Amino acid sequence: MASVQDPSYLLAPNWTFRPNGSIALGNIIANPFRPQHVLFKPAKALSATETATENNWRLATEKIRSANVSIWARFLDQLNVELGAKHRRVEKVNFIMKSLDTIYFRDDPSIETISELANKPRVRSILNVDSLFHGPVYMVTGLKIAKGFKLTHSDLSEQAFTAKAMATVAPEVSVGAKAEAEAKASVSDGFEAANDIIFAYQLLRIKPKGWGKNTTLQTDDFRHKAAFLSDSDEDDEGGVEVETDEMSAVEMDKEDIAAVEIDSHQLAWILRGE
Repeated sequence: MASVQDPSYLLAPNWTFRPNGSIALGNIIANPFRPQHVLFKPAKALSATETATENNWRLATEKIRSANVSIWARFLDQLNVELGAKHRRVEKVNFIMKSLDTIYFRDDPSIETISELANKPRVRSILNVDSLFHGPVYMVTGLKIAKGFKLTHSDLSEQAFTAKAMATVAPEVSVGAKAEAEAKASVSDGFEAANDIIFAYQLLRIKPKGWGKNTTLQTDDFRHKAAFLSDSDEDDEGGVEVETDEMSAVEMDKEDIAAVEIDSHQLAWILRGE
C-alpha cells in the first residue's frame, strides 16, 4: 500500500540541484523526467505559494528481485540432465532529512497565463497546436526542498548456476555428478549534503485539445507510476508523448479537407489544393 494516497511528486534526477536553480516553480519543460532542461522560465511568480514543513523526515525502502530457472531432460531412459540458474538482487535505500519543505502553488495559474506561456516560441514548437500531432509540455507546480539531507544505499547481487547429471550404467547401478557456481557482488555508498537540495518536484501537464481554430488547452496533474512513494515497482524510462485528435468530417471540411467514400468499408481524406 502506498504511503501517500495520490503520489504526484517525482524524485529529482540527482541530489545536486539547489533551490532557485534550474528546477524552479513555474518553469515549462518538455520532458517530465528532465526538469533541469527548461523551455521557458517566467520572470515573475505565476501564483501565490504555500509551504508545508515536515521535521525529522526519514524513509527506508527495500526492493528484492529474484528469478529461478531450471531445465531437465531424460535421454533413452539412461541419462538424466538438470540445469538451473538463479538470480537475486536486493537494493536498500535510506533517506534522512532534518526537515523537508514542500513549496507549491496555492492555485493553478489562470488559463490566460497558461495561454500566454503556450505562445512562447519554444513552448509552441512542442505543443504543435497547428498539427494533428500534439506534444504536451509540463509546468513545475511544486518542489520538495530537503535540509540536512542524508542518504545511504546498498545493492547486493547474487547469481548461481547448477548442473546435475545422472546415468544408469547397469540395471542396479547409477553414477552422477553435480556442479555449482555462485557469485556475489555488493556495493554500498552514502553521503550528507552540505546544502539544501531539490528532493522532488510536481508537474502540471498542459496539452492541446482539438484542431485548427477549435484548439483549446487542457491541464491536469501529471501522475506516473514512477512517482515518489508510489507502490508500483515497475520501471519506466519515460519517453516522448505524442497525441492525435479525432476530427469529424464537418470539422475537416472547414479546414479544406474533403471526405471521399471509396466503398462501404473505406473512407479517404483528400486535401483540397488552393
